[in-house]
Amino acid sequence: MAYGMIRKRMIRRKTKPTTISTTMMNKLKEHSKMHQGGMASKHIKKMKIYLKEGFTFNQAHSKAIAFLNKKK
Repeated sequence: MAYGMIRKRMIRRKTKPTTISTTMMNKLKEHSKMHQGGMASKHIKKMKIYLKEGFTFNQAHSKAIAFLNKKK
């Protein structure tokens, strides 16, 4: 066989949602009032990352707390 004739089938990954819904964003904005720095705080930024990965609000909150406590 000639070079390039054998092609492996590419496996597609299932993508997770990459956007945060408006209701979740409003809930996050209300939650940011409890943290110093508001929406720019490290806690809220981490929560945004976890929410975009598909975690629930409570899961994202606990993961953000654990991450910031581990960092200290």
